[in-house]
Amino acid sequence: MTAVHLVRHGQSDWNAARRLQGQSDEPVLTELGQIQAGEAAERMRSVGVSSILSSDLRRTRQTAEIIGTRLEVPVRLDPRLREQSLGKFEGFALQAALDATEGHDWTDADAALEAGESLRDVAVRITPLVEEIRSGLYGDQVVLVSHGDTIRVALTVIAAQDGAPDLGGIQYASPANGSVTTVNFT
Repeated sequence: MTAVHLVRHGQSDWNAARRLQGQSDEPVLTELGQIQAGEAAERMRSVGVSSILSSDLRRTRQTAEIIGTRLEVPVRLDPRLREQSLGKFEGFALQAALDATEGHDWTDADAALEAGESLRDVAVRITPLVEEIRSGLYGDQVVLVSHGDTIRVALTVIAAQDGAPDLGGIQYASPANGSVTTVNFT
């Protein structure tokens, strides 16, 4: 049986400032974010992690490097694990972005912000990786270090099994910074 452990990056300076990050590579982990990454590693210490794959964005790389160092497992960077692009709104304060996008249907899987990605775009990007993990390509205990919306979409893709994911029906809340969500493939 293969298990995937989805880890959301530790708190970044933009999380703390309530700014939209998307695919911006500027945010870095705060001291709390570094602690959260270490705690995530400790929660997975006993499972015998076979591989760690991480988004190539700085905040996830920093999180993955802390986990990899503690667990003595090398980190592979995979851009498919990047956060949903929020286009021109990356870096905006959350409230300013909400005000500027009034009328945007955040539940519409096909709706993208200007110059950004839709949830369906994220699903198209992440689905092949989920299938690679399901096939055992990365071993039987795989850690994915990623981002809130990407993890939500990945969980929806995993839950769909072999069918098309119902992205309009994403039921998963954004995971907390530094959290570990484990799914077992049967």
